[in-house]
Amino acid sequence: MNGPNFGLYADAGQLLPLETQGSEAVLRPADFPADLVSLYRWKGTQYGAPIPARRHPAPGPRRPL
Repeated sequence: MNGPNFGLYADAGQLLPLETQGSEAVLRPADFPADLVSLYRWKGTQYGAPIPARRHPAPGPRRPL
């Protein structure tokens, strides 16, 4: 989603809200850092969710070019 224009999409009704409370919740904000959750909250409504980080194996030794 285009972060800088996110509010424009929300105000224009182009996004569906995500339920974050009760039995219909599709997102538990407590499962993510608050700063990431707030990125896609607009005027008190959550419209997006952060992507969970994947752990990558440590890189092997560097080889000369």
